[in-house]
This record gives sequence, structure tokens and C-alpha cells, in this order.
Amino acid sequence: MIVYLDTSALVKLLVTEAGSPSVSDLWDRAQRLFTSRMAYPKARAALASVFRSGSLAGAGFRSAKHEFERRWSEMVIVDVTAELAAVAGEVAEDFDVRGYDATHLASALAIADAEPVVATWDLSLAGAAHRAGLVVTPALEPAP
Repeated sequence: MIVYLDTSALVKLLVTEAGSPSVSDLWDRAQRLFTSRMAYPKARAALASVFRSGSLAGAGFRSAKHEFERRWSEMVIVDVTAELAAVAGEVAEDFDVRGYDATHLASALAIADAEPVVATWDLSLAGAAHRAGLVVTPALEPAP
């Protein structure tokens, strides 16, 4: 299985929260893992925010950063090239998503031939990825 992880999924590997066991399972089962280059600063910012909130102590923060670096080195990174940025601009317009979400979706679409499972807990990104024809986890609930 090929897995594309957005920032929300990456953070769940580092900080125990709802969905963490699911992402850990995906990580363990994946043959290859992808993410966008821009997930690096976003994940580091998310960790710093958790630390500042007091939910992660100093030693836990350092451990989470170390774990992030280890996991980052194991992933295939999709670079944000001029071409990918242009696609992300189109994705933002076509799927009504924010810039970072558009970049994640454009990155996942760049590897669409590998038929990735897109791991995201961002509902806007999940909906857009689903509409773009990608498999999303956790699976979206059908609209009533």
C-alpha cells in the first residue's frame, strides 16, 4: 500500500490523540510513504504549538522532534516545484480548499499513478481528495 500523509496525519504519529493508532497502523502497513515538502514546517509548528500549550513537556517535545526527524527521513518527499505550485493554484480554485490543503492535494495527485491512500483528518482536504478520485482514510461518512 502507498500512503500519502498530510500534516494532520503526521502529527498524530508524534502526539497521542484521536486517530493516532490508525496512522501508526497505516505507517506499519505501507510499502511507501509520501508527504509534501511543506509538511515539514507545518508539522514542526504544530509540535511547537502543543509544547506551548503545555500538553507536551520539554522531554516529550524533544522526543517528538527526534521522532519526527526519524520518520521524515523514511518518507518520499514531494517537492513543491513551480509546476506543482501552479497545479495547487488550480486545485484551490477547482476544489475550494485553502492553500496548504491545495498543495497537499496537488502533491497527492502528482503520485496518483501509484494509487495512494490519502491519510488526513482535515475534512476539507479529505472531501477534496475524495472528489478528485483519491482513496481517503479515515473514510468520509456519506452525506445524509
